[in-house]
Amino acid sequence: MNERSFAMMDPRALRLHPAADLVPRMRPDEWQSFLEDIRLRGILEPLQVASDGVTVLDGRHRLDAALELGLAEVPTKPAPLNGGSEIEYMLRAASLRRHLSDDQRAVLAARLREELSEQAKRQGAETANAARWTDDGSLSPPVGEKDARTDTRALAAQQFGVSRKKVERAVEVTHAAPELAEQVAAGALPLSRAVVEIKRRALAEQAAHAAPLPDDIRLLAGDFRQVAAEVAPESVDLILTDPPYAREYRDLWPALAELATRVLKPTGLLITLVGHELFAEVFTALTTDLHYVWLGTLCHPGSEVRMWSHQCFVGSKPVLILAKTADARATGWWHDTAATKRQKDAHDWQQDAVALAKIATGFVQPGDLILDPMLGGGTSGIVARRLQCRFIGIECVPDTLAIARGQLTEDRVTPVDDV
Repeated sequence: MNERSFAMMDPRALRLHPAADLVPRMRPDEWQSFLEDIRLRGILEPLQVASDGVTVLDGRHRLDAALELGLAEVPTKPAPLNGGSEIEYMLRAASLRRHLSDDQRAVLAARLREELSEQAKRQGAETANAARWTDDGSLSPPVGEKDARTDTRALAAQQFGVSRKKVERAVEVTHAAPELAEQVAAGALPLSRAVVEIKRRALAEQAAHAAPLPDDIRLLAGDFRQVAAEVAPESVDLILTDPPYAREYRDLWPALAELATRVLKPTGLLITLVGHELFAEVFTALTTDLHYVWLGTLCHPGSEVRMWSHQCFVGSKPVLILAKTADARATGWWHDTAATKRQKDAHDWQQDAVALAKIATGFVQPGDLILDPMLGGGTSGIVARRLQCRFIGIECVPDTLAIARGQLTEDRVTPVDDV
């Protein structure tokens, strides 16, 4: 570095900008690696400071490292604001310097958007007297004022290299749940999960004030391996469920087979969604006592998931249909393939009720009893209501059960005329 391009300062004389917390801190592992690098090589990149020469706009971690290591001096130089605000510079510098994910940059863009909006408001107040009268006698705002107020999200997205839609989601999270925005900014939570969590909270709040459940719906709290004893033997016409697919839940499948054998009527069937990787193991566990009927498919157009273990873009999910007795079959026409719409507002693993109803419709009649021992956000219950069936749902997570209850109240479910 050219000695004339920077000034050496005592780090104890420097201070962070009041808005420094808008910039996410390094993770603990990153910080330890960074600190060790400073210990070995010193601070090579000058801290960027405001016009007062002491307020740090870019270099918070370098300043923290200097103080922790007891360095006598650190290099500083004026930050090139180029007409922008100090906060705008801080956020953009953090985005360029740090290896941030798109989600983290979206949160920074959302914070920049707030700053740009405040700038536009200040600019509007300062230029209000510059409004001019037009030829028709009306008052016209100053040129550029309207654009400055309405284009802040697009501008913020452009500066951080993320989509405007992602910035809008980050703005939503920042306003509705600042603590979730902090987790996203820190890289501890995906933005999509934060959006889902906000929707879940809203549904839980609605559920707290929801109308009573219809008489033909019964919800049980707890692990189905314990509480399903309350379901009478040979009383269920259809089990419709979507168990978790991860290997850590593999013990659920033999328990599901045992439950189906006990509670299904002789003509009863089990419809379960299955993950691809464990399909063979699940099929073996379920067909020990149950009989194979068919294999359907839920398609997810436009929503493929990367299966790294097989280098595969997965756009579908198997739907395994089994029967208690060998001659049990559908009683009406049904679809073995259905396209789903992405719906994750009630549960991370939520499925599309309309798509599931297309498959389930041929296996029940109005008034039949449907059971879901792993209810989640309540989709299977919505299917039951749309097919005019009675329903029992079991869920072991209290908050999720509350959301499902809200989903299944009279004022939240409308029948589907043609599934």
